Amino acid sequence: MYSGPEYILYSQYSQMLVMVYVTFMYGIMLPILFPICLFGLFNITLVDNYCITRYYRAPPMYDGKLNERALKILSRAPVAMFALGYWALSNS
Repeated sequence: MYSGPEYILYSQYSQMLVMVYVTFMYGIMLPILFPICLFGLFNITLVDNYCITRYYRAPPMYDGKLNERALKILSRAPVAMFALGYWALSNS
């Protein structure tokens, strides 16, 4: 009754993936995005750790597939960064 709502892990994964991917894509043109992303990821991690220990119920046990899929998606971010950065820096 007083255990709180369930912790939705895939929602937090999607927020972090979007933040990192956008930072990588536009970071060459706007270098301030890298410290902003670092602060955002630190903030999300800090708040999630606090909320998991104090508010949410224990999250269900997930296997490694979600983590492997996230790493596979993030492995394409540097390619997008260099492709878009090459275009942005060579455009006159």
